[in-house]
Amino acid sequence: VVNVAKLLRHACHMMEATAQDKRVALVVQDPKSHDTVKADRRALLQIVLNLVSNAVKFTPSGGHVTLSVDTDPAQRQLAIHVTDTGIGIPADKLMSVGEPFAQFG
Repeated sequence: VVNVAKLLRHACHMMEATAQDKRVALVVQDPKSHDTVKADRRALLQIVLNLVSNAVKFTPSGGHVTLSVDTDPAQRQLAIHVTDTGIGIPADKLMSVGEPFAQFG
């Protein structure tokens, strides 16, 4: 069982120096400290780190990257969101996001 709030804070801490070098703010929106998910902690952390790393990479100086969590206890669902003020992905490329070695921008 993984505490999602702790995992997000840990991912931000690991990316803090890189974000500071680029002058990009990292923000974790107040996740409920009790939100947990049954998952491989190492794999989930790697996924979040990859998303945050890409967000920091493509966000210009002065921008920000935000991590947030939405939960739906009735559906037993949890969603982790990484949003940024970067250039974004063109609509016609969204379907290719999961392909190996795909890069846009």
